Amino acid sequence: MKKFLIIGGDSQLAKSFIKKYPKITISFSKKQCDVTNERILKKIFKKYSFHYVLNCAAITDMEYAEKYPLKSVTVNSFGVYLLNKLCLKYKKKLLHVSSDYAIDPVNTYGISKKIGEQFVEKRFHTVRTAFYSKKTYIIDQLLKKKKATCYSNLFFNPISIDRLIEEIFINRDSSGIKNYFSNKKISLCQFTEYVCEAIDLDKKKLIIKTEYKNSQGKLPRKINSYVKSDINVDLKKDLKYFFKKNPYY
Repeated sequence: MKKFLIIGGDSQLAKSFIKKYPKITISFSKKQCDVTNERILKKIFKKYSFHYVLNCAAITDMEYAEKYPLKSVTVNSFGVYLLNKLCLKYKKKLLHVSSDYAIDPVNTYGISKKIGEQFVEKRFHTVRTAFYSKKTYIIDQLLKKKKATCYSNLFFNPISIDRLIEEIFINRDSSGIKNYFSNKKISLCQFTEYVCEAIDLDKKKLIIKTEYKNSQGKLPRKINSYVKSDINVDLKKDLKYFFKKNPYY
């Protein structure tokens, strides 16, 4: 089995991928390998034997990205440029993880992810997605049986981290951009309700509904982050699968 080099090994996605496929992964954390340091990357490419490069290195905190735009663009854009360059040179297959925010970006994070996508050769594969895990705010709050504040006017179609890593593995030899999402456009409030249903919680007691307003001085967010998916994923079934893989009791 051909091995994966994972850059950004301390990210949620990387850790889940390594847990699922431990025998075929070589992982480097942010501390071990700065994705913007070409010299370190070259050493790794020369020293280790692998076929795929899964890029999970990214600044995903949108507030941080807005405050430090140069850092965000350096990691989310220039880092991708370097990996693409080295994958071409050493004949490796790049799998780059991108975001729904890369489409019609409204903030620094989205712009940096869009630029990153543009650096990826068509022969390589861009995994465009929005995923949820136990660390997702809404799920984390509900698992603690705490009230969760959610927006009724922000829309998306996320996929579970478990389903995503399986799809990445299945589609590891794909090329171009592929959208990995669930099928249905829902609001954050609807998603919160689905989570409550999946783990048998009283949504009336735990959900606080509100609306998000883009205003001056506030981080711009996309009102509609829905992306038509290239895979068939029913969100309610995906949630059941997720909690079966990640017991909440």
